Amino acid sequence: MDVYNIQEGSPFPFDYTNKAACLEYEKHLQELNKLALDEPIRKGFQFELSLTSVPSTCPNARPLAWFASQAPNIKCTLELCQRLSNHLSSRTQVWVANIWPVQGVPELEPVQVVVKFLQPSMMSIPPVEELGHPHWQTQYTIPEQGAKEEVEIYKKLSNV
Repeated sequence: MDVYNIQEGSPFPFDYTNKAACLEYEKHLQELNKLALDEPIRKGFQFELSLTSVPSTCPNARPLAWFASQAPNIKCTLELCQRLSNHLSSRTQVWVANIWPVQGVPELEPVQVVVKFLQPSMMSIPPVEELGHPHWQTQYTIPEQGAKEEVEIYKKLSNV
């Protein structure tokens, strides 16, 4: 079985065996970040993103801070349109790769992602340790006027 296609529609279609591919991956993340943060905020809608990852057993894996900073990007890799049928919450699991693998063998780690639509409010919770499991939660709140544009925004994000 091809390790890069553990999950159909894998958000990591890159070859991790060379540095050039890893740099291309970083560029891809930057593009996702722009869409995940700038576009929705400009268009206007509300969501809460929680990312929970298990402690890594790989010494070269990205630190918690990196996962936390990339939480919006990871959100973008999901099939976002499926959430539109349930505006209360949605939960799914994606695989995050260690892009600087040991001996050229990439390792995939499960990451739990939760998205909720919110009542108007604004807050940001820094990462905390819960029983050794890093947890990150960020909440964005945007004017309700943008709610009607959710479908188009989600389609754009999920097709990147």
